[in-house]
Amino acid sequence: MQGFGSVGSVSAELFHQHGAKVVAVQDQFVTLYHPDPIDIPALIAWQQAHGRLRDFPGVDTVAAETLWSLEYDILIPAALEGQITAERASFLRCRLILEGVNGPTLSEADDILQQRGIIVIPDVIANAVGVTVSYFEWVQGFSSFSGARRRSINGWTALCKMPWRQYGKRRRRYPLPYARRPTRWPANGYCWHVKIAIFTPEYASDGLGAGGGRTRW
Repeated sequence: MQGFGSVGSVSAELFHQHGAKVVAVQDQFVTLYHPDPIDIPALIAWQQAHGRLRDFPGVDTVAAETLWSLEYDILIPAALEGQITAERASFLRCRLILEGVNGPTLSEADDILQQRGIIVIPDVIANAVGVTVSYFEWVQGFSSFSGARRRSINGWTALCKMPWRQYGKRRRRYPLPYARRPTRWPANGYCWHVKIAIFTPEYASDGLGAGGGRTRW
């Protein structure tokens, strides 16, 4: 887990609640590692009490660059963009990258990840919930709705499940190792439509990939 702010800490907590073992956490000052794993509720409590991760007891402190060479199944970059470079992509030991921040993977690293069979869940799907909830809040405020928390939750839950269903269907039909990124974005339409469109060869057209014909949106 790179980053332990509003995205990283909540992600770590949710993974912990579902039985996952978080073995490494990094913020801008320190990188913590413990394979047994890290006690996430205790770490969150420590951060809230001390305002930092540094000096958290019972774990090892390693160099920042070591984070990229540790062995784990899932990497969640949730701090800064441009963190997964071509060099780092060449020695990552994870099986899946879940992009919790916008643009953490450089374009030159994408091909390396594809060649190595490392799956990337792109930022526009993985961290779209915050923007989606903001939209529903804006709609509720604009329409003078009140007490509509459940309506908002149900709305973004249904919306965010759609690209996952489409992604699953595409991957079953076309077993690609990861979601290739577009070379350019359309002037309108939802961004996740673009991501879903380029999961499969049949969608590669109209400037989003090699080939001709109409792109289905």
